[in-house]
Amino acid sequence: MGDLKDPLLRIHDLGQFAYCPRSAWYHFLDPEQVGRHDENVQEARARHATVDTVSERRRPEGREWTCVPIFHRELGIRGVADRVLWREGAAVPVEHKPGRSAVIQEKHRLQLVLQGMCLEKMYSVRVDEGMVWFYDIARRASVPLDAPLRAWACALVATIREGLRTFDLTVFPRVEDARCRGCSHAENCLPRNLYGGA
Repeated sequence: MGDLKDPLLRIHDLGQFAYCPRSAWYHFLDPEQVGRHDENVQEARARHATVDTVSERRRPEGREWTCVPIFHRELGIRGVADRVLWREGAAVPVEHKPGRSAVIQEKHRLQLVLQGMCLEKMYSVRVDEGMVWFYDIARRASVPLDAPLRAWACALVATIREGLRTFDLTVFPRVEDARCRGCSHAENCLPRNLYGGA
């Protein structure tokens, strides 16, 4: 079981909350089991491997780091940025994601804004935008990291932390829709008639 009292919540798990709150609960509860038997997750992890190794290189637009450990103690979050682009006193976090279209989802915004706040705190740099690199179609999309997004993210982190502290599952409801198909948690999460069991 994961340490639900860990003062530093993982940004990846927080991003999962924006996709499916109940799935995020399982991420927090037992992070080692997440996706172990899910073929889609395993395939995505294999394709993500290009940014799973620490590296630094120079590009025409500036330096680029991959697999960058980050944290923000005041917010109580930690994680690993896939890529960070450094441009004249500013940083741009870049998330690598699968996808057949360059559609920004809520979970992308949440992960990027939390990464941005970590980078600002750690390196005293400006972080005004983040990017998602959709490797299936080799396209990127920009995400402004503005004040409303930051306020929403901070409030959400506080809500999740309180839900974990009190073991309150109402903070982590099931979605019970198309997102459940192929989910490795479906057998334990959904009522049997919805899951399709006998």
